[in-house]
Amino acid sequence: KPVTAFESDKVRALLVYLAVEMDRPHRRETLAGLLWPEQSERAARHNLSQALFNLRRAIHDRQVEPPFLHITRETLQFNPDGDQWVDVTAFTRRLAACGLYPRCQVNDCGSCLGRLEEALDLYRGDFLEGFSLPGSAAFEEWALLQQERLHQLAMGAARRLIWWYEEHGRDAQALRYARRQVELEPTHEEAHRSLMRLLARTGRRSDALAQYETCRQILAQAWDEAPSPETIQLYEQIRNGAVNARTQETVQQEDAASFAHQATPHTPSQSLFLSSRLPNPPASSQPKPAAPFVAREQEMAWLETHLQQALAGQGHVVFVAGGAGWGKTALIQAFARQAQDIHPDLVVAAGQCNAYTGIGDPYLPFREILDLLTGGVEARWTAGTITRASSLRLWAVFPLALQVLLRDGPDLIDTFVPGSTLLARAAAYLPDARSLASPATFSTAVDALQTLLQHREAHPEPLGTQQSNLFQQ
Repeated sequence: KPVTAFESDKVRALLVYLAVEMDRPHRRETLAGLLWPEQSERAARHNLSQALFNLRRAIHDRQVEPPFLHITRETLQFNPDGDQWVDVTAFTRRLAACGLYPRCQVNDCGSCLGRLEEALDLYRGDFLEGFSLPGSAAFEEWALLQQERLHQLAMGAARRLIWWYEEHGRDAQALRYARRQVELEPTHEEAHRSLMRLLARTGRRSDALAQYETCRQILAQAWDEAPSPETIQLYEQIRNGAVNARTQETVQQEDAASFAHQATPHTPSQSLFLSSRLPNPPASSQPKPAAPFVAREQEMAWLETHLQQALAGQGHVVFVAGGAGWGKTALIQAFARQAQDIHPDLVVAAGQCNAYTGIGDPYLPFREILDLLTGGVEARWTAGTITRASSLRLWAVFPLALQVLLRDGPDLIDTFVPGSTLLARAAAYLPDARSLASPATFSTAVDALQTLLQHREAHPEPLGTQQSNLFQQ
């Protein structure tokens, strides 16, 4: 039956976070900082205790065996062996069982159609749609990242179902999932092209042409852009009667056009998940135009000197020190903007400390930086803390970051960045991998990541990684 005894949205948020992240225990100070970031650590931990008391009463935790929650003086964890059903877990497990998580071996898709279809049936909309927690930016960011991860998995499932049904000549079934794909992501041109192509092949030429017009209007409203040349070409082929029977050659040409369209990360009309998932952020969250930065020419020149040394292979640590309100952050932000304007390939990633929960999360700035370098850009972009251009540069560096992480920092996976999140981002990046100099290298890295996580699941380590190892990596 519905649970209605929550005293506040913070209690609901605590339940959601613990249920979705039930694979590990969470330190109390980390949870307190997540939900009450503006309060002192003592006050935040007191609020957490009160919220936990209400949560246990609301879900009748003391009346069930085994309990829903594992509780110690230091940590909280949702009991993965408890008598509960979590839709997010059911969704991701079905995808994992058929190999779509992070990517599906398409030759085997026929054996897992049922799981893919069940997963899409479970996906009823965006994660926590309509729920927000003002004043808890870290929770909001986590929720947005989960939303994007689950959305991309649903899109991947739809793409594989479309592919399998088309490959086996069952265009009517493929058409169903093409419609679902457009419903999930209206600004995704590849989804519109799949729907146009299938409508034409099932004898609905006028509907296919009307779908092009729908696509054109959506892109104009969201991006103020026209459809890509590939979409226009398909429209003209349908209009001229060139797409009236399904052939394997046509399918291959369409797939090739889709990958070619996504090859250049700086093309405004690209179909990367990053640019197609959302329109531009609302005006209230867009980065404001930078004010002229004056009286800091000497400091800017000093930073440029160090940047040139780094570009020459002599990177090192630089400290910008000064009292509160002296403009340290403004100086660094101004220099980052200037440097990216001068160096088109320069990638900037930043992390921050938390003044209230820093003792409980000393690696926070490093975790934030690693998250950005491994594709966690959309939450910052949507919030307006980084520009779209910076987001695209960071997204483009994801394959290299993944390879370096596996080679030099494997213990950081599932400590600094969740392995499941890396898999989801790898699945989102797969279409763009065709444009890499060595797509096979990226594919090998994804396979290595999946093997690593499977090994850890089968052989969990009894103790955590030594702090010295984490620091070194």
